[in-house]
Amino acid sequence: MNAFFSLDGKFYRFGTMIADLVLIGLLWTIFSLPIITIGATTTALYYVCTKKHAGQDVYIFKSFLKSFKANFVKGTLVFVILACIAFVVWMNLHILGQIDLGWLTLPVRIALWFVLFQVALVATNAFCILSRFEVTVSTALRYGLFMGYRHFLTTISNWVTLLAIFMVSLFFSTIFFLMGGIYVYFSSFSFIKLFRKHSSEFDERMDRLSISEE
Repeated sequence: MNAFFSLDGKFYRFGTMIADLVLIGLLWTIFSLPIITIGATTTALYYVCTKKHAGQDVYIFKSFLKSFKANFVKGTLVFVILACIAFVVWMNLHILGQIDLGWLTLPVRIALWFVLFQVALVATNAFCILSRFEVTVSTALRYGLFMGYRHFLTTISNWVTLLAIFMVSLFFSTIFFLMGGIYVYFSSFSFIKLFRKHSSEFDERMDRLSISEE
């Protein structure tokens, strides 16, 4: 029983995880309130969570602010680019619902949904890539798409994680306001596994992409 409540016990670890989830969730919600900062906030939290899950000593708030400042421009640009593309495509889908293009309607609708799918793939991976590698915005976008297809099952599992968190939030409204941070916390586990498994490949490919853009 004493071991259960010790600093190395399951009770203490569970309590620490809940405290981390609340803090990370609050950071994501508060710093994402301007909307345009969602990309920088998500990137900073991936920086914190991947380090924490990798077993490194990390002070959540201090490390978050460090990465938020360092990746503010890149993270914001990635978010704005993806958000603009998604908005334009979504508006076109809405307009398409109001007009009749005849036999072209279905192919155009499929093409627009395909573009949205690409945006979702990139958005799932690009911010964690920015938090892990020193790369340009275009590299983060391109490799986010490549990583989405290369590790498609991992991408799907992250989407399922987000959906599960959302479903739970329907019953516990507090979780809804912490949902972004909670998702980053749990999806970071899958990214850590990928980076560990393909560490040298990631570094080599990133170096090649960076050199090609210089």
